[in-house]
Amino acid sequence: MTPVDKVRLIRVDQPLTYEAVHAPSIAAHWAEAQAANPTLFNGLIHVASAARVANAALIATCHGMRFAALTHWRHDGTPSEGFRNIFGTMILRASDGALLLARAGRHNALGARLIFPGGAFDDQDIAGPVLDADGGIRRECLEEVGLGHDDYQLSQGYVIYQDSVRVCVARIARLTLPGEEARAMIMERIATMNAPELDHMIVVPDREALNKAAAEPYCHALADWTFAND
Repeated sequence: MTPVDKVRLIRVDQPLTYEAVHAPSIAAHWAEAQAANPTLFNGLIHVASAARVANAALIATCHGMRFAALTHWRHDGTPSEGFRNIFGTMILRASDGALLLARAGRHNALGARLIFPGGAFDDQDIAGPVLDADGGIRRECLEEVGLGHDDYQLSQGYVIYQDSVRVCVARIARLTLPGEEARAMIMERIATMNAPELDHMIVVPDREALNKAAAEPYCHALADWTFAND
């Protein structure tokens, strides 16, 4: 886990070879996935061919890829293909210090898992030669749990989680409400959404509760770091 002051996601127009090399199997896998879940959308997302932290900044080289290719790569066991999944996440911290985790809806590509709201940087986040990391994280938070600018205050900087298959760009959002009230408000907003990506929220008051929450490993690591350092 690495705190940084800045994030620069450099957008490169050159496509990666994975999508072309595996085109037939990607198409077949996507057809099966859509048959099971017609709500899936094969939009443009970005993956990172390189990412490094230097001088308190994350610098990543990002390439466009269709979502179908990313889901195929995941299904294929995330083989080493010269790129990693890069995405943004909002760590929700209530005014009483608790964290809020969400469960992905069963129709979602992630399945029913405990995560923070977030997702891939897509074509909405393109800002000339770069991707707008902050805008993408805020957008996903609004789309998934209905929280906008007035509901939280962002902490300074970012927290970066990296492993062999992913680069997660996280920000901490300090909510104006305590945990249970924030959870109730978010659930009310989710209830108004058509086919919400997240369908349930839980309040995690401390590290002991976190260890029982069965969160996705990267989310567990981010939450644990937040409890210890924020």
